Amino acid sequence: MIEASRRQGTLHRYVGLLTGGGLAVLGWHGPWHVAVAAWLFPVLLMRFARQSRVLPGFATLWLVQAVGGLAWLYQTDLLARLPAAVSVLVVTAIAALLALPFLLDRLLAPRLKVVGSLVFPLGWVSVEFLLAQITPFGAFVVLGTTQYDNLPLIQIASVAGAYGVSFLVTWCAPIVNQVRERTPGWPRQVLTYAAVLVTVLAAGGARLTFFPSSAPLVRVAAISPSRAAAEKRAAATAGLRARYGSFQQVLTRAPQAERQAIAGVTDELLARSEQEAAAGAKIIAWSETGAWTMQRDLDALLARVRALTAKHHVYLVAGLSVYADQAPYLRNKTIMVTPDGRVAWDYDKTHPTPMEALTPGSGRVPVIATTYGDLAGAICYDADFPALMRQAAGRAGLMIVPSRDWQGMGEAHAQRAVFRAVENGYTLLRPADEGLSEAVDPHGRVLATADSFATDQVSMVAYLRAQVVRTVYGTVGDLFSWLCLTGLAVVIVVSAIRPARRWTAVVDENDPARRPKGRRGIRVG
Repeated sequence: MIEASRRQGTLHRYVGLLTGGGLAVLGWHGPWHVAVAAWLFPVLLMRFARQSRVLPGFATLWLVQAVGGLAWLYQTDLLARLPAAVSVLVVTAIAALLALPFLLDRLLAPRLKVVGSLVFPLGWVSVEFLLAQITPFGAFVVLGTTQYDNLPLIQIASVAGAYGVSFLVTWCAPIVNQVRERTPGWPRQVLTYAAVLVTVLAAGGARLTFFPSSAPLVRVAAISPSRAAAEKRAAATAGLRARYGSFQQVLTRAPQAERQAIAGVTDELLARSEQEAAAGAKIIAWSETGAWTMQRDLDALLARVRALTAKHHVYLVAGLSVYADQAPYLRNKTIMVTPDGRVAWDYDKTHPTPMEALTPGSGRVPVIATTYGDLAGAICYDADFPALMRQAAGRAGLMIVPSRDWQGMGEAHAQRAVFRAVENGYTLLRPADEGLSEAVDPHGRVLATADSFATDQVSMVAYLRAQVVRTVYGTVGDLFSWLCLTGLAVVIVVSAIRPARRWTAVVDENDPARRPKGRRGIRVG
């Protein structure tokens, strides 16, 4: 009987582990992600951790998280874009950190009666926040972003950032497990969590309903190169690189051939901008690196842009790759040209991706006053760094973020950008090449989208309001995340100095063979 019970208990543990691992794969924010999986997988993995010995349980969850990370790299096509050794190293390190909150819950929660359920969400948010601060990936590993379309819930980002959503999602796991284990005081913990969640959802619903924008509408257009023109440009420039041996040699020995290779896309972007301006657009933005130009030809290109903006009295944000004759050879920038022909900003990308060989820009987000409201600008990956995007909070009503992705990443990357709009209280315009163009209001409502993989030519038109909506997050920044770090440090110290309580319950009451010996099980007495 004991042996049968032991086998049954082991089977239950590993079925839960495998189910949780499968849901964890769907919990990473990528093409395969499922919003509800983000709520469920921590519940099952925590159950496994609490039923296991400390170190074997941690090692197992480390492996599970690593498998989820590799699956995410596969679905986003990053496995094909990054060296295999780099992929394995990065995923292994991040997986270890994401397994750490389960270890902390296993060790600390039983010692803390009142706040035991907070150990896991405090640990999870602390890991997410630290990853954003100390790695070049920004806020890319944030579980809360999977809830981007739950509008009442994500309004908490206007106070606590996207990390506030992660906190609420991960807090669910210890609450469910407390109910399952009948931990003393569990009804009070459930009621507390339910009250917080209901309050957040109610306040979020009220924010969506009772605080509409009153600014006038302005027609905007987001333009990216047509697929045919972009492919023709890519083939022509690749042929030149192959013929002359290097990019620098092309600039030196065949500049006219380079001009001819890249001219088609530039002409197309200007012609389509002319069409959109004639149709009534007052603000036009190209996708990231939409046009390519040599540094020596930049003034000539800007002269053409100035003629267009003056003729139609529009603002135009040109996304450019600028090739210089000497190092640094490549600059990824946007240039805003006003109706009077003035260059209002010349902004270099602050955060190149780890795959881009670029010199970072100054890190200062430009903000300008216009007839239609105050406008700000950043570029693609910059939007994954909340501190940078917060520079325009309370100052700009419309944030323009030209972007360029790829098929495996485009949709999920656009969904993450929704949180920058909610956090900082501005409308977001995101023209994207090889990805999802979108317009998002300050409450996270997606007002317009256009998928460059669904059509040969993207010209997304939307009517937007460039009104500043002040938010708590825009004022206090990542205070909530710092409080989570501080709270985690406090509970670690408190649990360390408290005397260990007597073990009065086993982890798996259905498995008498797993009754605690020494320090195994859960302290509930």
